[in-house]
Amino acid sequence: MNKLISNNTKIKLRTVLFITLSWIALSVLIVYYNHLLKLSQEAFEFNDYDLENALFTNVFAVTIGGLVGGFAITFFLKDRLRKLPLGLVIIINLLSFVIIISLVSMAAFLFYYWVFIGESYFDGDLWFNITEFVSSYAFALNVISWSTISTITMIILQINDKYGRGVFFETLLGKYHSPINEERIFMFLDLKSSTSIAEKLGHKRYFKLLNRFFEDVTKAIIEREGEIYQYVGDEVVITWKLEYGVDKANCVRCFFDIEDIIQRKAHKYMAKYGVTPTFKAGLHCGEVTTGEVGTFKKDIIFTGDVLNTTSRIESKCNEFDKRLLISGELVSLLPLNEDYDMEELGDIDLRGKRKPVKVYSISRRFVDENKEFITDD
Repeated sequence: MNKLISNNTKIKLRTVLFITLSWIALSVLIVYYNHLLKLSQEAFEFNDYDLENALFTNVFAVTIGGLVGGFAITFFLKDRLRKLPLGLVIIINLLSFVIIISLVSMAAFLFYYWVFIGESYFDGDLWFNITEFVSSYAFALNVISWSTISTITMIILQINDKYGRGVFFETLLGKYHSPINEERIFMFLDLKSSTSIAEKLGHKRYFKLLNRFFEDVTKAIIEREGEIYQYVGDEVVITWKLEYGVDKANCVRCFFDIEDIIQRKAHKYMAKYGVTPTFKAGLHCGEVTTGEVGTFKKDIIFTGDVLNTTSRIESKCNEFDKRLLISGELVSLLPLNEDYDMEELGDIDLRGKRKPVKVYSISRRFVDENKEFITDD
């Protein structure tokens, strides 16, 4: 049975919620800061200011702004601007937010009059006051302040996308400042016949095909709780924390989800590139050391024998004419059901390994024709 809400949609909704709650917290701090600033001014007239009303109005405005802006970024702008330069993306997002912030500020002003003053929307004085408000220093300062906050939010989201979901905040908290050991699953997924395809298409068209392929692959990875570790030429290295990859056999299902996506988009690949990508993959699990490396350019890397072993397993796909090979160690942890056929290939000698590794081939018996997250965009 398909999920009612895809994992990709859940991630976007969590992003909207994060933006909204963060902005609400920030707005409360700003209101209290302004209140303390006003209290320090001897000329301040207390009759003209009510902290509770100001707080309520600001929270109302920021909640609307956070929801509208968050949905605009994550559900509309982000996907449509994905292929544009980062600077241009920030400018377009910023202009969009200036419009949103201006409209929300005016809505908050109307809300304040309606709830706390009680004047009619159609009262002449009210519309005059709106005009005065829009041309005031306070309005300009509000737009500039929240545009700056919006820009910082967008940069954080862009950095989070660049380094992987959640990595930015984990790095900010210093999680990987000192190396840590953790159990992970790795998949090395490699495009087949890449050399001949590149010769046929030329370097530039091949690069575009590869980029489109990685884009389509990402959809399945997100749905199956995976993370993209790195791209190596025509290969993508995917990783899961052990519990996420084992749960519902996500790491295995991810491979076949990718197959479904590419098959459904085969006609588009054929029309544009004259070829449909095919691929093979190897899966293995084990302990790795995770940490931050580099000085001028920092990165989060994994080190451990599990990566070399996974790469060697994937390299055996052609020899056995199989699409997906998986280590016996990982097979013993997975809740594979009747949806899959498993063939034991025996203990195989892998380059660089002193002991043979038991390897299995996994194939699927049934194809789910109705996956909600797969779209023909």
